[in-house]
Amino acid sequence: MALESLTRDGIDDQYVVELKQENSYTVMDLSATINGIVRDMSRKIPTEEISTKFHNTIASIIRTMVLRVRDSRGITDVALSGGTFQNLYLLNRTMSMLSQDDIKVYTNEKVPCNDACISLGQAYLIRQRLRKCGKRNVECGYERNAR
Repeated sequence: MALESLTRDGIDDQYVVELKQENSYTVMDLSATINGIVRDMSRKIPTEEISTKFHNTIASIIRTMVLRVRDSRGITDVALSGGTFQNLYLLNRTMSMLSQDDIKVYTNEKVPCNDACISLGQAYLIRQRLRKCGKRNVECGYERNAR
């Protein structure tokens, strides 16, 4: 929240991030980002600019990862949720970037995007798994209470 309060409109710069493929996973190397922040701090760049560049970097990472999923899986809808997206600067910037890429973005409306939403999502996934197991009449690794 402290960093978000320092963000300013009109700053589009961001820090460098290196994305690496390791064992079929994409790994974000933020060492260049950290070095850039330290360099800007030593050059006495205003904290508002540093904070905004950092936020822009995170939004860009999210965009890059969503586009990779779109390109590999054909998914064009994304939900932005979780405590990270309580940060309105990050949410709005990410939504703007993704909409430019024709990605349909969904956000929370009835449930807050913090931990309550995560718990709801976990409960939904368990319910779906239990339904699948029941339809196929197979053991799915969850114990059910006998009634």
